[in-house]
Amino acid sequence: MQHLKISEQFINIIKNSLKYRTNKVITDLGLTEEYNMKNGIDQGETMSPILWVIYYDPVFSKIKKQKGIGYRMKHEWKKDINLDNKSKIGIEIHNIAFMDDTTWLGKGKRELEEQLNIADSFNRFNGIKVNPSKSKLIIINNKETPENTHIKYGLNETLIYPEKRDESTRFLGVWIAANNNKNFIKKQVKKDVETIHSLARGKTITAEQMTYVINAVAIPRIEYKMNLTIFNKKEADEATTKLRKLLRYKIGITNTSPNILLSNKEIFNLINLYNKQKEKQITELELRLNDKYDLGITMEIRNRQLQTREHLDDNSLEIWNYNNINMFKGSILAQILCMMNDQGLSISFTGKKEDNFKIEGGSYPLIMILKNSFRKERKSLQSK
Repeated sequence: MQHLKISEQFINIIKNSLKYRTNKVITDLGLTEEYNMKNGIDQGETMSPILWVIYYDPVFSKIKKQKGIGYRMKHEWKKDINLDNKSKIGIEIHNIAFMDDTTWLGKGKRELEEQLNIADSFNRFNGIKVNPSKSKLIIINNKETPENTHIKYGLNETLIYPEKRDESTRFLGVWIAANNNKNFIKKQVKKDVETIHSLARGKTITAEQMTYVINAVAIPRIEYKMNLTIFNKKEADEATTKLRKLLRYKIGITNTSPNILLSNKEIFNLINLYNKQKEKQITELELRLNDKYDLGITMEIRNRQLQTREHLDDNSLEIWNYNNINMFKGSILAQILCMMNDQGLSISFTGKKEDNFKIEGGSYPLIMILKNSFRKERKSLQSK
C-alpha cells in the first residue's frame, strides 16, 4: 500500500480492521463455533474489492510494463481527405479484473502465454492456488492452425482449449462469445421469464405485488443479461409477453387489454423493457464517453472506427441519421445511436478543437443529399 502511495492513516485503518478477526460459518444447523482469522479477506466484505486491487496491483503493473503482449486497439484516419497525413489513436489493454475474476487479453497465443507465465509466478510466490480447469479461452480472428489454438498455463503446462465460437461463457453474470450470441441471450431471458411466471402464477398475490416482482426482480435480471446485447422493440416486447399476461391475470382483465393500462404511471406503472434498455444503454454510453482513462480512450477509438466505416464527415454522435438497429449487428455503439436517433437525441462533443471529428477537404457532405440512401451507396461512392 505504501508503494501505491496510500496514506499511513488509511493503512492503519485497514490493519486495525483485519487484526484479531473472528468468523462464524452459517450452516443448515445454525452457526458454527467462533474461530480466529489468520489471513485472507472476507467474501462480501465492503472493503474486499479495494483490498483485492491493492493485492494484485504488483502483477498487473508488471504485465502492463511488458509492451506488446496485450490486446492493441488502434485507429488511423485522415483529418483532411486531400492530404496524405494520418492521425492515430491507440491503447494496449492487458486485463479486465474484478476481485479474483480476471480476464487476460492478448493479441495472440504467444502474448497471452507470456502474461499467464508472469501471473503464475506471482501466484506461486504468494501461495495462491489457481484451478486452470475452470479457465475459459475465447479466440477471435484466429491466425493459428486448428491443432495449435490451445494455450499452456503453469509449471505443469496445463492445456486450455478454446471454446466453440458459438458457445457462450459467463463473466460477472454477463455472457460473452466469439460470435454474436444474441439468440443465446434471448434463451436466457426466456428462461428467467418462464421461471418467474411458473412460480408466481399459482401464488395468491395482488396485482400490485406482481408489478413489484416484475419491476424489481424480473426486469433488472433481464436488463443485466442484456448488457452486451441490444433488443429491438419487437424483441423486447416478445421477451416480456408472459410477464404482461401474468399481470393481466392477477388484475383479472383479458389479455386483449391495451399495454398502456399496465404501463401508465397513475395505474400500475409496469416498466417497459425496451424503454428501460434505452435509458440504461444511453446513460452508460455517456459515462464511457466522459471517462478520462482507458475506458474513455477505447470509446473514442470505437467512435472513430464507426465514423470511418460509415464514411461520415463528422462525429457519429452528433450527425447519426439511422434508427434501425438491425442494420448494425456488429456494433453496440451504432445500435445505441439508432435508439437515440429514434428518440430525437444526440450527444455533443465538447473536447479540444484539435481532437474534433470533422473531416476537412470536401465541399458538401453527400449524406446531406442522399439521406437514407447514403449507407447503401457509400462504398461505391468511395471508389469514385
